[in-house]
Amino acid sequence: MSGKELLEQQAKTKTCKAIADELGLSRATVSLVLRGKYPASPAPVYAKAEAVYGSVPCPFLCRPIPFAECDAYCNGGMPAPPDVGATPEEAEASRAALRHWRACKSCDARQGG
Repeated sequence: MSGKELLEQQAKTKTCKAIADELGLSRATVSLVLRGKYPASPAPVYAKAEAVYGSVPCPFLCRPIPFAECDAYCNGGMPAPPDVGATPEEAEASRAALRHWRACKSCDARQGG
């Protein structure tokens, strides 16, 4: 789905103010883009909508995840190893985060690089 389509889809259930807050834009910008009256190219607005509302299939998690979440996995640093006093659940969560980080480094769908 394109950024324009994603933005229009959000506008069906949200106010321009709510969308603007989520995208980090002014209400006027969102309103003008949605009405086709934005004086500049709407491409940067559509790109923000895609980044916030779009998704990518994550082969590691076996489900779609938001672009922003994919970007955080791809461009985040290596997860820390579990602490010595970590509970078994905390240790497993840390190991799972490391497995995901490693898988992300070779993923074809990865965002941001």
